[in-house]
Amino acid sequence: MGECCYICERELHGRYENDHFPVPQSLGGATTFPVCLSCHDDKDRATLGNWRPSSAFAAMAGLWSKASREERLLLAKMFHICSQGTATLKTVARNESQREPQVE
Repeated sequence: MGECCYICERELHGRYENDHFPVPQSLGGATTFPVCLSCHDDKDRATLGNWRPSSAFAAMAGLWSKASREERLLLAKMFHICSQGTATLKTVARNESQREPQVE
């Protein structure tokens, strides 16, 4: 078996990305893992506004019961940050839609 995607664990065929994880390259991250294009797009390019934390949390319910305190805190923090980001994006979009067009 060849190299596998770090996220979905499917064997990589053809093109793939070297994903900077756990620290993004934009924040100085240097460690990379091979990730299929689909997982890379979903992780980095899907908008937070289209992501549904509640459905993701429901899918992870089985993992939650097996997680350590530290793992649960990390997951809880991540969901908190994502929820804040979603709320911020909705506020920005609402403000943008209410803004008067600028004439130049």
